[in-house]
Amino acid sequence: MPPSNALPLTFPSARQPDLTPAQRQLAMASSSRVPWPAINEVYTFTSKKYIPIALAGTGVHATVYLCLPSAFQTSTSLPHQLVAVKIPEPDYADRAKREVPALMRVGSAAGKLTHHFPDFLEVIRIDESDSNSDPRYLTITAIHGASLSQFSAACDPSRHPEELVLHVYLQLASLIQVLQTMWPAIAHGDLHPGNLMLDQSRQDVPGFPNVVLIDFSCVDRDPRPDILRHEIRGLCKLVRDLATQGRECYPESHFGKVTGCDCETWWVQWIRWLNGRWMGGDLGISDSDAEVLKEAERRRNEATVETKENIKLSMERAMGKIKGLTEPEIREALVEGGYLPSD
Repeated sequence: MPPSNALPLTFPSARQPDLTPAQRQLAMASSSRVPWPAINEVYTFTSKKYIPIALAGTGVHATVYLCLPSAFQTSTSLPHQLVAVKIPEPDYADRAKREVPALMRVGSAAGKLTHHFPDFLEVIRIDESDSNSDPRYLTITAIHGASLSQFSAACDPSRHPEELVLHVYLQLASLIQVLQTMWPAIAHGDLHPGNLMLDQSRQDVPGFPNVVLIDFSCVDRDPRPDILRHEIRGLCKLVRDLATQGRECYPESHFGKVTGCDCETWWVQWIRWLNGRWMGGDLGISDSDAEVLKEAERRRNEATVETKENIKLSMERAMGKIKGLTEPEIREALVEGGYLPSD
């Protein structure tokens, strides 16, 4: 338990100055975003309920911090007690207001795929006496992994393993299908590599981190059919970009081999199949589609030990750049903030 007189945590590498409203507005308008509230304000912002450990991310709509509950236990793993506290920007509180019921619906409808979506914990509203009040902040279980964009930056070489690309498509397509078969359907509305987490602690397929779809702040809770088709096109484009990163050729644009192409024939055919899905905007499965997906699943499942080791190393590099995830880092932060005695 933190001492009653503990001060909010401060970190020299992440400290933000106290901002006037005018300065904060200027910072919000700038291309390099200043987190709001600053990390040294989170403890008091959450009424001393959560202790900030590290900045997880900041965007136009919200800032997310990795935090420990004030009632943390030193006898159990600190990383496994981490939660993500999402604090919406005041001008975008309506998005958080839409996100909360969407997360609750998805959590109850996803079945065995529940752990591929954010694990919603609670919402604290600006006016706790009004259940329709805008959220002050919301909390979800922290994911022990890295975003797909962080993984891509850590890939060595920059070309992604084909088996991982297939894995991302197979799992993400299943998640989109869950959203689109709910009644009424849901469109995520913001598919990009930064909103896909790779959860190293959960692996439905051994050697491959689970794909987790996060950030439902742009959700459409009753989308038109054209919005659903657009979402599927977004899925296909995301995976196609992943598939062509680091390659000297673009297999979807040619037939057979071209100069600089070392792609296997099946890979070229699969990219062209994916391109067809992008054009059609449909997740329906014909007999020929079923064969393609069956082969994709087989290739993913039969990945070599070397391929799985490369994926593991890239994940370790990506996670190594994320501060605040390890037991020593968390303990150090707690000691610096006065929440634990120094040894």
